[in-house]
Amino acid sequence: MYWNNRPNGISLLLACQNEEAILPLCLKSFIDFADEIIIVDNGSSDGSTEIAHDYSKKYLGQVQLCKAPALADLSEVRQLGLERAKFRWIIRGDADFVAYTDGSLNITSFRQRLLNLPRLPIP
Repeated sequence: MYWNNRPNGISLLLACQNEEAILPLCLKSFIDFADEIIIVDNGSSDGSTEIAHDYSKKYLGQVQLCKAPALADLSEVRQLGLERAKFRWIIRGDADFVAYTDGSLNITSFRQRLLNLPRLPIP
């Protein structure tokens, strides 16, 4: 799908491997920012996949868990997320990122700036 024809919204792609300690805080900080959060797990051996699965049940349709093939490198992990993204804006990150949720650097103000940008004409 050509990016300019996608629905206006934000897809957040998170590469994840053994981020059990920080993943809940990461997801909580981005839940009001992204229209969809795609967590691509790359063989976690801790509780990361269970946390991601719990969020996907709690935020049905907004959060999804995708498992990368064994021994996938980071570019393959990111590609899996890109293939599933459905919104106009795609933000890549790692599952240990935590966004500001208040103050002047609040991530939701960035959301509004992105969503209000005009679409470029298709050449």
